[in-house]
Amino acid sequence: SSRNIVRGNILNNNSYGLFLKNSSYNEIKLNHAWGNDVGIALQSSRNNTLMDNYVASNSFAGIFSGRSKGNTIKNNTAYGNLTLSKLFSVSMQFVGGKNLMIKKKKKKKENNLVSLQVEADKAEFEEAVNSAYHKNKSKVSVPGFRKGKAPRMVIEGMYGANVFYEDAIEEISPKAFELAVTENALQVVGRPNIIAVDISDDKVLTLTFESAVYPEVTLGQYKGIEAPKQEINITDVDVDAYIDEIRKRNARQLTVERAAMLGDTAVIDYDGYLDGTRFDGGKAEGTSLELGSGQFVPGFEEQVVGMKAGDEKEINITFPENYHEGLAGKAVVFKVKVHEVTELELPAVDDEFAKDVSEFDNLEEYKKAIYEQLHYARTKAVEEDFGYNVMEKAVANMTCDVPMAMIEERMGDMLNEYDRNLMARGMRLEEYMRMSGIDPVSFQNMLKPQA
Repeated sequence: SSRNIVRGNILNNNSYGLFLKNSSYNEIKLNHAWGNDVGIALQSSRNNTLMDNYVASNSFAGIFSGRSKGNTIKNNTAYGNLTLSKLFSVSMQFVGGKNLMIKKKKKKKENNLVSLQVEADKAEFEEAVNSAYHKNKSKVSVPGFRKGKAPRMVIEGMYGANVFYEDAIEEISPKAFELAVTENALQVVGRPNIIAVDISDDKVLTLTFESAVYPEVTLGQYKGIEAPKQEINITDVDVDAYIDEIRKRNARQLTVERAAMLGDTAVIDYDGYLDGTRFDGGKAEGTSLELGSGQFVPGFEEQVVGMKAGDEKEINITFPENYHEGLAGKAVVFKVKVHEVTELELPAVDDEFAKDVSEFDNLEEYKKAIYEQLHYARTKAVEEDFGYNVMEKAVANMTCDVPMAMIEERMGDMLNEYDRNLMARGMRLEEYMRMSGIDPVSFQNMLKPQA
């Protein structure tokens, strides 16, 4: 075959991970081949490109090319193959890049941690150091040379032979860790730590990583588990509540001259003082505040109720004890001015409303569709809840030591999800925590049991 792209595949435990015969102008990139007799093989093939592939622990060869010409084979990583660790070629036009062997060791530790030792040979380390030199030479000042023009040996003579080592290790370490993880078929969680670096006299680099891995699970009794399952009952009250939410989304804000009530929106300026001194983050102008929404510190919104446009007032509140340091539990005064009070004008619930907010021509059809939608969503939620209850009982009977890195990773996902949901409503997580009086550490501690 010709002119195909073979990219990003997992090729393992076969006679040949990938075999091309009488093939030309194919692109073979970013594939992982391990546990085969031969990782990737070319036979009687021309003008193919093999780049950036990982071939490991194959019993005969990582990459084999026989009776082939004009192929480009470069930037592949081959290691742990029993006989021909790099590659075997006949009539090959070009072989270049980082076709390397990297040796590894693995050691299990307590608390679902493993240490992985990776050794990069002299050529690989030298290439990384040289790459670091080219990336950084324009930043180094050397008397007698323009920036970026000083030879590497001159810079190393001035600043030490190891001046580029840190950047070289930074370049090598991600690939080295990935290779160790792939060969050992590990499921790692979180970011690894480099706990040891050794550079031998002959410039062989040895990196030792420590990483958390997914825990081993020992199941207890799980057959015959019972759990409650809720009934599915959608009523007219549920349908009306759904319609009320749609009405609110399609409502208009109308300016009113009366005093503000719960449910109204007040446009206000506020300025906060602690012991007569203005405190950071306590001043804003033109803020729209829905009264009763709980956006502000407890006690604030209730005292805005009753104010009209043009009114000014001092509001006394006490911050919660779990508020961020400096204001927790403190009594403060806010000077508040109301610029405008608005109320929601909700649309009438009739056939015209149904036409405006849906594809249905009348209210009866719209309500029927809402009922079906709510019934489907409720059924799905009940099934998920039932599954969760069953799983929770199974989990209670199992033995599993969950590493902290796994919990922290889940907490990070939850924080990002909170932030995305708040952004959809025009707010950021930092702003929400500030307005709710919750500091970041307290918020994370709140998420930790759920994570």
